[in-house]
Amino acid sequence: MFLLDVLAGWPGSVHDSRVLRNSGLYENAANKFPGDSYLLGDGGYPLLRWLITPLKNNGYLTPREKRFNTALSSLRQIVERAISLLKGRWRKLKYLDHLDLELAVQIIMAACVLHNFCLLHDDFDNYFLPDDEDDNQQDDDDNNNHEINDGAAVQK
Repeated sequence: MFLLDVLAGWPGSVHDSRVLRNSGLYENAANKFPGDSYLLGDGGYPLLRWLITPLKNNGYLTPREKRFNTALSSLRQIVERAISLLKGRWRKLKYLDHLDLELAVQIIMAACVLHNFCLLHDDFDNYFLPDDEDDNQQDDDDNNNHEINDGAAVQK
């Protein structure tokens, strides 16, 4: 999966929806997602015309609604795999100097560009996938209402 829009530099403690609202992606979404193009998000994001999120599960979902959430979750796993591949290939991302934010952002952005370059040139190996599954841990918001992990991405 190619990374089409990357935003780095926000602290991990900032809520996903706030980061999204302050992004260029949010400002230009109408142009980036015309017609039947959508971005997939987890329950931490708002439901928008161009952003599909899971239905809240308060114990009353119909079988059809549960299937929708399951299908959305399956698609989100593709995103998680892309992020795992990125972190596995560029292991420096796990050990960035948190005191030098500007350098950390540059390293993250460079790793994303190189990730896409490698995919363009068919340089893929499962060896790069990390053994640990840090990205699959769900936050409190997901545990309460949703079946999807954090993040949003687009598959082309």
